[in-house]
Amino acid sequence: MVGEALRPLALLLSTTCIPMTSALANSSADTDTASISGVTQGPTPFIAFVQAKETGVLASLSFTVQPISGSYTRPVSARYSVGYLRQRGYVSGGNYVVPVFGLYAGFANTVALTFNFTDGTQVSGTVSVTTPTYSDPCGILGQAKFTQYRTSTADLRFDYFLLKNYCSPDTPVVVDTDGNVRWSSTANAATQASTFYKGVVYQSDNITGLDRVDLDGTVTKIGDYATSWNVTGFHHNIDKGRDGLIVDVNTSTETESVNLEVNPSTGAVLTEFDLGRIISAAMVAGGDNPSQFVEPVGTDWFHNNSVAYNPADNTLIVSSRENFVIAVDYDVPASGVRAIHWILGDRTKHWAQFPSLRAYALTLVGATQPPIGQHALTVLPSGDLLLFDDGYGSIYQQPPGMTRTYSAGRRYKINTAARTATEDYTYIGAQRQYSYVCGSFYQGPGDMLIDYASEGMGSTLELQGIGPGHSVIFDVKYPETNVCGAGWNALPIHLEDLSY
Repeated sequence: MVGEALRPLALLLSTTCIPMTSALANSSADTDTASISGVTQGPTPFIAFVQAKETGVLASLSFTVQPISGSYTRPVSARYSVGYLRQRGYVSGGNYVVPVFGLYAGFANTVALTFNFTDGTQVSGTVSVTTPTYSDPCGILGQAKFTQYRTSTADLRFDYFLLKNYCSPDTPVVVDTDGNVRWSSTANAATQASTFYKGVVYQSDNITGLDRVDLDGTVTKIGDYATSWNVTGFHHNIDKGRDGLIVDVNTSTETESVNLEVNPSTGAVLTEFDLGRIISAAMVAGGDNPSQFVEPVGTDWFHNNSVAYNPADNTLIVSSRENFVIAVDYDVPASGVRAIHWILGDRTKHWAQFPSLRAYALTLVGATQPPIGQHALTVLPSGDLLLFDDGYGSIYQQPPGMTRTYSAGRRYKINTAARTATEDYTYIGAQRQYSYVCGSFYQGPGDMLIDYASEGMGSTLELQGIGPGHSVIFDVKYPETNVCGAGWNALPIHLEDLSY
């Protein structure tokens, strides 16, 4: 079966050196040449550094890690410009260091290398790189149990996903659709908050700062917000905003109800979204007392876990696990306080007891179900809103509203003019899986990845790749020992054809 060829290799080679064989060939009779002089182990089993020499004027070089026999994943591959390598200190005269990532641990990897010269010629060949084994600190990633294996390269358009956990200082990890770990973070921070953006991992340092982790294992602190923005910690997710990355933070005055958009290059804060202030202003304007809903630091009245930018109307859509999904102004208006555009949620919850908030509620059309305890918001190119509906009522707010017996992936069409929400796609697993907290549901072109992070009330992590027509392309389960600590969110990513 697919994936089984590699899984036993976790018990094999434990050497820290890297045996290497290589063969390079010129594409023409040109005098441009290249040769491999050695390979050294990187900071994890998934990274190695190939030493190369060349004569000529090099424009770029690329590598490809070949999939194991029987795999239907596309190969990990990346192209480096000479400028990028020089900037990162990987060039000295005609000597180059080629960072190779996405290697299989405990395996003799076949890595193809191509040297592209400015005169249009190429030198290409392969290097065999044998890597040490990997020991997952969570103790669960080596216990994958597949009930459905992938059977075609064409059945999914993604081959890798960023598995976010907080039981391990190696978080996040990259896993392929065969269940093999292919990359782990070197930031040494067991944090929830991470993402993959433009070929780079960004994650919280688990204190008050934000780290950039390049796939070669280099960690760079790009910002710390303790003093400048009163941040006391990060939580939950990092999502793509309009102009940068949006991080979920706690502050000295707010608990899980503040988002900062930061520049991913400089770490500078571009804007702040204070949901406590936004909601309080709307409640006062509507004649309600916000102190009966918006509560001070230390109380989990909001529980923000994800956001999504909607370019159609320039709003930020925010998930409040305790209450609803809410859309607010992206830019600060002349009044100085962002306005609420709409609210989508269960009207039997506490929030709907306030007329000022109920006035923003969207009308559900037809058999549309409201999201309950939702996670992982995304706005699709179509403009639809996608989310993972946990189906578990409020924990802090009372009354808690409805609780279902299953979780679902839901897609909504929001009509802001008519103030309606129509559920136009729903994915409910055949066994009606139930992940009462955490979880995610992300969609690519024609396929999806769903993460049931806390099945069995926290005993099992299940991941499914879903193709057209609700077909299950792969289905894998892991034992869970920390509720949803081993994989609270899983984001499909592409490690093929990266360019630096």
